[in-house]
Amino acid sequence: MTASPEMDAMRAVLRETVKILFPLSVEPDDVIIPHVWRDRTYLLEEADGVSVWRGWSVNLSKIDPHYRTLYIDLGENTGLHSENIALFGNEFANAIHDMERFIVIFVSACPAWASKILANEGFIPRVINSNIVHGCVIAHPEDLLTHHELIWASKAAKLINLQRALSTVEHSQNE
Repeated sequence: MTASPEMDAMRAVLRETVKILFPLSVEPDDVIIPHVWRDRTYLLEEADGVSVWRGWSVNLSKIDPHYRTLYIDLGENTGLHSENIALFGNEFANAIHDMERFIVIFVSACPAWASKILANEGFIPRVINSNIVHGCVIAHPEDLLTHHELIWASKAAKLINLQRALSTVEHSQNE
């Protein structure tokens, strides 16, 4: 994957997040992998194809089965605001509205009923469908570069722990 200051900073955020969550059990660089999203279901179509988000992920379930994957991506805001609302939901679309490019740290597959909980905890829900939202932290790339990675890692750790708590609540409600 092409190196850039943003990509390096994004990887550093995941590295620090892994150290916060699992301080003695894993070398972060062994579990962080690059990825590229190009899926019409989740991203806007452009004249020359589907928009592309590039980033890093760490499948935390390989370290502890009670956790899931954490992602961090660099995306471009190429659509009209109305298109973004239709694809991402109001909260996410409003958060990226004034940005040409944005960083999103996210966990996937939170129950849709948890949208208000996510928002109350300072996260932005991204609507996937009527049953699922992603919990997100959104930042301008310059903010990611100018603030220490531990600031972003603490937000990511809080998000992943909230997702874990929500899955426990959801599981106990289904029993």
